[in-house]
Amino acid sequence: ATAEAQTIVTHRGAFKCNRLQFGVSIAPGLFQSIMERLLIDIPGVIPYFDDVIISASSQFDLYGKLRTVLTRFQEAGLKLKKEKCYIGVPQVEFLGFQITASGISPTPSKLKAIKEAPAPKDKAELQAFLGLLNFYHVFLPQKATIAEPLHRLLDKSAPWDWGKKEAEAFHNVKALLTSKSVLMQYNEALP
Repeated sequence: ATAEAQTIVTHRGAFKCNRLQFGVSIAPGLFQSIMERLLIDIPGVIPYFDDVIISASSQFDLYGKLRTVLTRFQEAGLKLKKEKCYIGVPQVEFLGFQITASGISPTPSKLKAIKEAPAPKDKAELQAFLGLLNFYHVFLPQKATIAEPLHRLLDKSAPWDWGKKEAEAFHNVKALLTSKSVLMQYNEALP
């Protein structure tokens, strides 16, 4: 349907694009929809636009899923760049998270950025910092309580007054995230 909408009619005839043109606002959604339709029935395969992660409990299972994914890509006319493919690696960074056999955690680079973040100088900087923390909310069970003085500063009627209480909350919320927080996979053998 999109190709027909992008057909160009000139005095030499009608020309239809072979590929989706750059700048079409619905392009990302269309591509995601195609990826999901291609891979939805393969357990442990998660497409996110042009990133695909495949998880498996064994190498045999991994290579079986990989073969299925690659076959479907080939049949759909999709191409991969070899240098962007990581196969059989013990850990991977995916959408801002580090995923390993033992669980999921924030990426080291994001943790470093949060740990080294200077105290905000205004509401815009504080909002950006809290936004980054919100991305990792699953690792911050007490964030709302600890960061309450920071959230109070964002109130439109509140003046910018960075004091000891706010500095302490800023330090504590950074320490909470940079502690050894890992979401582990469920294991019945563990208490």
